[in-house]
Amino acid sequence: TLEDVSEEPGLFMKIVSFIKWAMFIKSLIAQGLTILVGCIYPSYGCFKAIKSNDKEEQVRWLTYWIVYGVYSLVEFLAWPIFRYVPFYFEIKLALLIVLLHPRTDGAARIYRKFLKPSLDAAEKQIDDGLVQADSKVGPHMGKVADKVKEQLDKTIPDDLKKAQ
Repeated sequence: TLEDVSEEPGLFMKIVSFIKWAMFIKSLIAQGLTILVGCIYPSYGCFKAIKSNDKEEQVRWLTYWIVYGVYSLVEFLAWPIFRYVPFYFEIKLALLIVLLHPRTDGAARIYRKFLKPSLDAAEKQIDDGLVQADSKVGPHMGKVADKVKEQLDKTIPDDLKKAQ
């Protein structure tokens, strides 16, 4: 009974510790599922869409990645708040399923209703900002890319290069 637990503090602490560990394990499983559903499955879907050359499927997957990218940015910025939301990863998993499932067409709906109008309105400013950033950072990134390519060429065996 509750009275027995309150009389023995050690037992109470064991129960609290067990609950904390159970919640931690549940959270790890939910996080793993969100990665599986939110990234691994869509990546494979993109692979299949590219391979099939089906333009409709390619647009569907590109739309998902646009919405997912915006969601990831919002999640990053709001994480100090989201981390305290109970069952956050379960809610996120449900949202990802809504975004992905063809019956709900969630990603396309969010894209058409919210993101496309916003991106259309800000397209010129975004493009101008990207051109400006590229003029400042681009030359340096080119040097970094050349060095990385040089190291990859040294590291990757010729057999693997042929397989690509």
